[in-house]
Amino acid sequence: MNVREREVRQCAADLLARLCVTGPPVDPDWIARRQGLKITESSLPNGVYAALWKEGDRFGIVVSDSCPTSGHRRFSLAHEIGHYNLDGHLEEMSPTTLRTTLIANGLGLDHRHQAESEANWFASELLAPTDQAAPRVRKMRPSIHAIRSLAREFHTSLTMMGIRYAELTDRIVASVLSFEGRVDRMAPSERFRELDWNGSLAVGDPVPHGTVTSRLTRDSKGLAGGETRSGRVLARDWFDGAPPVLEIDEESVWLGSYGRVLTLLVAD
Repeated sequence: MNVREREVRQCAADLLARLCVTGPPVDPDWIARRQGLKITESSLPNGVYAALWKEGDRFGIVVSDSCPTSGHRRFSLAHEIGHYNLDGHLEEMSPTTLRTTLIANGLGLDHRHQAESEANWFASELLAPTDQAAPRVRKMRPSIHAIRSLAREFHTSLTMMGIRYAELTDRIVASVLSFEGRVDRMAPSERFRELDWNGSLAVGDPVPHGTVTSRLTRDSKGLAGGETRSGRVLARDWFDGAPPVLEIDEESVWLGSYGRVLTLLVAD
């Protein structure tokens, strides 16, 4: 975790402390109202699920009425609360501004831009605070079942909790989000980052042929959301440079209408 991410997460933790929020789950609607942010629901452009608006000195958040799940909506709202609270994010807004953020699958995917990354960090910390989530994560064996259980407890999307799980575990784990057979996002755990070959998988790379994830993607049109598959694969199938005989556990879940697959890779 870099210095700026630590500052952003501390900002979210400080906000929870000031408002005496305990949980889980955390209620972002209540937090927004306590901060004087007016929340409305409306139709937004395709792929946009929330926006922070400014009119003079007043601020509010408009949330899309087409958010597919409550976890998706909660992350979208928490993301905009992040923009409202983080240093430097409001200064770029003109007196009359609608700031839209691309949100897909309950996770702000425009993480290439620093402000969006920061709002994502803030949202994940707000909804699954480290002091509450980390002890639970570290008691659980890494699995999609564990991620699903935590997502229910914290009222988050599977995607957000899959990423959060990798951030908080003390195991060698990587969470991978893929779309149409290509990598959308990879979140390695701290111990995974220590491996020499951890950086060989990049956003945009094709999902390796013959893996559990590639088979699930191929069969996805006939599956219901939430269906999982698992298997044992060679680490080298996913990561160039991995030891040739090292095996890892691969478990994937089809996220239904989102069109994405969440994959958990676990090394012994």
